[in-house]
Amino acid sequence: MNYQKSYRTILTVSILWAIAILGVTPATAEPIRTLKDYLDQCVSPNDEAELNPECERLQEAGKAREESLNDESNEESEPGRELRRSRDRANQTEATSGISGYAGATLGAFFPDIDESQGFFTGNDTEVDDTAFGSSIYGGIKFSRYLATDIELSGFIGDVDSDLDEDESYSLGAFFLNPRFILPFGQRRNSLALFFSPGVGVSQLTSTVEDEVDDFDRTIFVEDDIRFTWQVKGGITVPVSRKFSILGQVRYASQTGDDALDYFGTELGVNFDF
Repeated sequence: MNYQKSYRTILTVSILWAIAILGVTPATAEPIRTLKDYLDQCVSPNDEAELNPECERLQEAGKAREESLNDESNEESEPGRELRRSRDRANQTEATSGISGYAGATLGAFFPDIDESQGFFTGNDTEVDDTAFGSSIYGGIKFSRYLATDIELSGFIGDVDSDLDEDESYSLGAFFLNPRFILPFGQRRNSLALFFSPGVGVSQLTSTVEDEVDDFDRTIFVEDDIRFTWQVKGGITVPVSRKFSILGQVRYASQTGDDALDYFGTELGVNFDF
């Protein structure tokens, strides 16, 4: 009898235990379909509460998805980095590439210091205008971003006031060989830059008298001797495009010998790289 009673007790307890397990398991294993379900079942205010097994699966899936997105982001960014590297290499190649050519022209005002008493100027009471206008053209070779050399033709013309009835003027023509030292402010070959350019060459000062003889115009050239001349000039180039820039410069030049001519100039111009 006691055996039957014990058996019933064990059977009852087993049934109640199974019911308890079955009652808890469906609740903890129910699917999570919304954010509210996730917050209610996976973000538990009680650390001792048992979480829904679906929570762990969703968290693992989220981590896998995050790692996948990071990998894709890295793969997408790699071509961008490679493109930037290629551009940097191209810029460096352009900046350090070999010999190239350049040419340009300038216009400006010149301020010569001329001895008005010398017989070079015809007429009495001669007064030489101390402001003249001129130009220059040049072309040369650029060995690097920092060093170049060019040849230059420059000149200017001014007026002479005297007691002659005829028109009188003076002009100077010069030929120079100029090294050029460049200080660029960018990586590209044609970038904002300062330059300094000393030069040596020759120049000739000429006085011109125009009069009228028998209804015909006549021009008389009174030429001075050719003088060795040196100059220094410096300025800045401002790029407009890859091969074209504008420049501003100042120069000082001086002839050698007695009664030498000195002059100062301020100029604006253009420069082409090719």
